Amino acid sequence: MIRHIIAGGVTVVVVLLAPHRVHSQQHAAPPTLESSRAADTAHIAHLERAWADGLITRDSALLDGILAPDFTLIVSASPDRPFSRAVWFAQLREYRTDSLAIRDLHVREAGTDVLVASFVARLKATVRGEDRSGDFFITDVWRRQPNGRWQAAARYSSRPEGATASSRVLREQADSQERR
Repeated sequence: MIRHIIAGGVTVVVVLLAPHRVHSQQHAAPPTLESSRAADTAHIAHLERAWADGLITRDSALLDGILAPDFTLIVSASPDRPFSRAVWFAQLREYRTDSLAIRDLHVREAGTDVLVASFVARLKATVRGEDRSGDFFITDVWRRQPNGRWQAAARYSSRPEGATASSRVLREQADSQERR
């Protein structure tokens, strides 16, 4: 629908597209479970990158939005001692992250409104001046909040190990099944 409005001697043409948009939305295919999962996976990948960027820039407001109120960190050096969100934020003052690259990111559904992301993080950082750089195997548990926003509920961090007899057999079995 086109309407002409005259204001101060100038004719303004206004094109109203709302009826056409409503019509096209009525014929759009509803989102499938697969498309929804793909969107969630892409969103978690985006959040993982944002988390890495927030560490580098020390953006505590960004990180505050990423971590759930009950966030817990578990590190392989102290597996018997989970660290709270408050402790994680306190250690940030001592941590300087120069770079954090993410590779081999996998996201898997673990239940309704729960996704698990795992990846290898290549970190260049120092803690109180001591080098903390290296590769870390990270597993993050993401939970969709009632408002629809995804937040990290837990992070598990360890050093990745090299290939072992067990990992070689797993790879061989997986390769064999994929060829079938």
